[in-house]
Amino acid sequence: AQARAALKDAPLLRKLHLELRMNKIGPAGAHALATLKDALALHSLYLDLSRNQIGDAGAQALASLKDAPVLHTLHIDLWGNEIGDAGAQALAALKDAPSPRTQPLLPRPNKIVPAGAHALASLKDALALHSLSLTLSLNPLGDASAPALASLQHATLLHTLHTAPCEPALLYA
Repeated sequence: AQARAALKDAPLLRKLHLELRMNKIGPAGAHALATLKDALALHSLYLDLSRNQIGDAGAQALASLKDAPVLHTLHIDLWGNEIGDAGAQALAALKDAPSPRTQPLLPRPNKIVPAGAHALASLKDALALHSLSLTLSLNPLGDASAPALASLQHATLLHTLHTAPCEPALLYA
């Protein structure tokens, strides 16, 4: 991940697609990838970080991608990374990004409970977000999360909202 993070110094890098699932990059690797926020020409970033044990600390580091100067498309797949409410709250800070218009966030399955769902629902207040894909299946959200997540429909700039249903068959697999 350290070498990949050096990509931030590529002056013409506009689009980056990294599939790093199951590489055990951990929080340190997530911190290294978060330095991509300094890539001056990066417009589109896709990170598949599934099953990398990044935890809340890694999610907090990735939230700094909100400071990327021209990034307008951000996709982060965080499937199975032991992310809890602290990580979800950190990821909710992506709403303060000045330019991202598309943010697929896939924090499934992790350890996000109602407090984390409430934090993610604050994405409705994003400054420039037009499209959001939020997949929270296989998290212990409970009924208390529903009103917060339903409030996403009141986002002023959001044109497209995609949520994936919980997959109950997978809970017992």
